[in-house]
Amino acid sequence: MADKRDQALALMNRRRFADALVLFKQLLTTNADDWGLLYMAGQCCRFQNDLGGAINYLKRAATINAQEPPILLALGIAQQLNLEFAEAIESLRQAIDIDPNYVLA
Repeated sequence: MADKRDQALALMNRRRFADALVLFKQLLTTNADDWGLLYMAGQCCRFQNDLGGAINYLKRAATINAQEPPILLALGIAQQLNLEFAEAIESLRQAIDIDPNYVLA
């Protein structure tokens, strides 16, 4: 699994989000509760302007691990881009509640 995960991350670093997403989806078929995979899949979707997909993956990641401010930041950004302003504010507020010094949120 680590090899495919590493490949997907390398693809993301090269901004090949569609290719990375294919690998993340494959990994998620056997690791559906891996919040890190869900987070990265959500980011791939967002960078391809698939906001619905991004929100779906990021909500699932936040459900599994609600203590990671970067998940909530990414979710809030996707919601904001999708014109879900009340939801975005709530996600960003949750990130700040976890870490009051998280200036990105």
